[in-house]
Amino acid sequence: MLKERNLPLNIITKSSERNQRLKLFALYLLLFVGLVLLLLLFVNYSFPTLQNIYGLNNDFEVGAPLKTEGFVTPTSSLPPTTNASKQIWLDFCNLTDLDPWDSSIIKYIKPQKDHLLNCTRKVFEHSKLINGQLFIYSNESMNCQMRCLFSNGDRQIIYGIVNNVINGTKPECDVIEVECRLDGDNNEKEYPHYKYLHAQIYRNVSKLPPSSFPKPPEKYDVHIMILDSVSQTQFIRSLPKTIYMLRERYEAIPFEHLNKVGINSYPNGFAFLMGKMIKDIPVSPFSKGYFGDYKSKHEICKIPLDNEQFIGFRFKDDGYVTMMSEDWKNGVFMWPNCIGFKETPMDHYMKFV
Repeated sequence: MLKERNLPLNIITKSSERNQRLKLFALYLLLFVGLVLLLLLFVNYSFPTLQNIYGLNNDFEVGAPLKTEGFVTPTSSLPPTTNASKQIWLDFCNLTDLDPWDSSIIKYIKPQKDHLLNCTRKVFEHSKLINGQLFIYSNESMNCQMRCLFSNGDRQIIYGIVNNVINGTKPECDVIEVECRLDGDNNEKEYPHYKYLHAQIYRNVSKLPPSSFPKPPEKYDVHIMILDSVSQTQFIRSLPKTIYMLRERYEAIPFEHLNKVGINSYPNGFAFLMGKMIKDIPVSPFSKGYFGDYKSKHEICKIPLDNEQFIGFRFKDDGYVTMMSEDWKNGVFMWPNCIGFKETPMDHYMKFV
């Protein structure tokens, strides 16, 4: 009679555990392969389906000329990018409302202290422009002079006549330069003791139309405020009081989803204020391609902008009094070495303030 042979318990246990691990590995592998296949199916079918829904699907052949219906007349064909697909996947925008305090970015938000808190002023403003009148406020004995500055296009300044400052003087210009020297300082080559620029919106009353003229129809005042290089979410986080005042007191409307079309302010200023692009956007799986309005940035840099479709011109044509004030002399349409406007484009043009 044969006796039943019993295997050691530890051998049976190890074999069972090994089989379970192999089964789990095979299951995970099948799940991974399945997810990859689903992702490929989603990319191949879902994006074109969404594009068809929104009328944004555009099939193109590699090397074929770009369709230009609705665009400016092209000067050349846009070459497709390397290894371009025959179908465009992402030539549409999913515009969502972004949360400025989203949990995914909260760790990157590091508010800094107010650097102006407990700041001691060392430079004082000795001159003030109050309701169109210029005054000198100083305990020092100084001799002060003033002159008007007038813009002549983007590249030139016309300097007015130099006059001594008498308290209550009414400068007849937008920008006034004040320069003061201590009594006894007659060396004009040395930098003055005090120098300041004041700005106002000067209206020549003598040139205003008589009241007997028919009253023009009422129009809304339009103010466009641009904070360069600041996203809307960063604006909400950094300047909450400012955005509250603009929205609640002035009923300001933010330009949501305004995005850039190029690097730096120059191409984006053209798109926003001229309605034109200075460079092509090439064909790729993420764009059907768009033609720029110029051959290159160098071409538009050499052309004066006085005959362009600048938004300020449209408001002037509609009877508005216009103003443009930038925070530095090299403005959006002339940086770094562009011609810009040959003639002053606005009624009040304060670039050098």
